[in-house]
Amino acid sequence: ALPISRQHAPEGRPANRLTPAEGSAVALGVEVDVASLDVMLVDIAGRELGHRRIERDFADSAPEETMALAAREAHTLLEGTLPDGALFLGTGVGLPGLVSPSRLALAPNLGWRDIPHDQLLAPLADLNPVVVANEADLAAYAVAYTRPGVAGGPSTFVYVSGEVGVGAGVIVDHRPMSGARAWSGEIGHMCADPNGPLCRCGARGCLEAYLGVRALAEHVGVPAGSGARAILRCAGLVDEAGAKTSGALGVGAEQERTRAVLAEAGAALGRVLSGVINAMDIPHVVLGGAVAELSGALLDPAREEIETRTLQAPWSSPIVEVLPDSASLTVRGAAFRVLDALVDDPAAFLG
Repeated sequence: ALPISRQHAPEGRPANRLTPAEGSAVALGVEVDVASLDVMLVDIAGRELGHRRIERDFADSAPEETMALAAREAHTLLEGTLPDGALFLGTGVGLPGLVSPSRLALAPNLGWRDIPHDQLLAPLADLNPVVVANEADLAAYAVAYTRPGVAGGPSTFVYVSGEVGVGAGVIVDHRPMSGARAWSGEIGHMCADPNGPLCRCGARGCLEAYLGVRALAEHVGVPAGSGARAILRCAGLVDEAGAKTSGALGVGAEQERTRAVLAEAGAALGRVLSGVINAMDIPHVVLGGAVAELSGALLDPAREEIETRTLQAPWSSPIVEVLPDSASLTVRGAAFRVLDALVDDPAAFLG
């Protein structure tokens, strides 16, 4: 039987409405990022059934060991949360960097390069990895689709994903615009200033060298590995508990310096987004991840650059909005993409 439940209409009406049966079909989403590993089990109704997250530095890690850890976490999650009798469709995997249909070409912050998918995904082979894509592209998909097969989000936008690295996913009419090799959206390596700081990719002045959390921590002078909250505390914009402050009283030299660094990062973001908007005519930008967390200090300088540099601004001012809860969008989007196979062609799963 198909994993759907039939809701009968009142007597006399011939139509029946089909809705997803919760827990009947499920998929895993897995994300390997520089500072974390995420695994989530999602059902055909879009419900999160289970979630495991490990926060660790995976920079320059051995790919086979990291993917083996992902496989162990995925098996542990399945053992504890897979509903009885559920149809398990497979796994979607999100990775940072250039992900082609056949290989991971480059993940500069992980230090991984030119790894065929069959080699990289070997530890996950028994979990049927059927989707492998860039993490920002998958997160953008989860913004556009509120549950598998349901395009309940905005139709055309650029989703900016930022943690250690900075990337973007582009959605046009609810369809991912991934480019000729599925490598679109690498805005973290667009140039904000050719004389700017050195990026891990080897070029100077990349947006990531201004806006990536590790780059910001280095510029601000907080300990390596500090997150967005520590940077905001250094700027006097949140207190020790993470609550927002007025940010107006008792500003010392350290706070002034941190705010200047954040303002520079916001301006760099605005310059890069202006180029994206001018080139693609997509004036709707959604900020997620650490970029969203830092947005209180970034938005004003970013918007100022966008209004100045975007040709269409006098007629149609671009929209930049903040998505406050985006921590697990990549794994949700990865699972949704797997579940789409059932939504798109349910007859293929009969029997």
